[in-house]
Amino acid sequence: ALDAPKGDSGAVWHDEADNQLPHVPTRPLEQKHAVNYIVETIMASEPGTITLVPTGPLTNIAMAVRMEPRIVERVKEVVLMGGGYHVGNWSAVAEFNIKVDPEAAHIVFNEKWPLTMVGLDLTHQALCTPAAQKRIEEVGTPLATFVSGLMDFFRKTYQDNQDFVDPPVHDPCTVAYLIDPTCVETRRCPLDVEIHSELTLGMTVADLRGPEPSAEECHTQVATKLDFDKFWNLVTDAIERIG
Repeated sequence: ALDAPKGDSGAVWHDEADNQLPHVPTRPLEQKHAVNYIVETIMASEPGTITLVPTGPLTNIAMAVRMEPRIVERVKEVVLMGGGYHVGNWSAVAEFNIKVDPEAAHIVFNEKWPLTMVGLDLTHQALCTPAAQKRIEEVGTPLATFVSGLMDFFRKTYQDNQDFVDPPVHDPCTVAYLIDPTCVETRRCPLDVEIHSELTLGMTVADLRGPEPSAEECHTQVATKLDFDKFWNLVTDAIERIG
């Protein structure tokens, strides 16, 4: 499904875009509330087999933790798109997904499951350059044509609103990291979310001072560096496989 663009895109979807969507299989909406679905799915699965990959605000996951705290010890890891340890987009220091519900993010970040924050510091390296876009176009499928059109749209939007030459892509970075962890470098460090200050509400604070702590000492880490070629290889391959 396509959601409304993220806060830093400044984009507005137009009705005519619906006519350009490639044909995709459809499925009925899940009748269960998302929070119940998360809890029931995790509790019914073998411990360590479920990875949560949120690419939006963390409200449902925080509610699931409050409803059933035992899910924390059963989840393998949380890999989320959100935050940023040097930059924000919805404010000077806060990224959209975190700023929308900072209290929920504070809950999720402070639970003791392994958590990787794939924030703007990483996703702003995932730029769809003309060369990367050409590779997508060369796949030659309706989906590839559609994705290339989206990149044209976002390129203009980012140039007009964010002073980017080429548009970054955000959410695919989380999945790319899970498919091939070697395409993303990470740094283990304490992470928290500001929930009290009016000026910095929603800021994700990464303590990068001193030596890197061990996994036993620290359960959170941030994504720091993207292997650009590996990332776009994964994206192009996925578009080709989907057909």
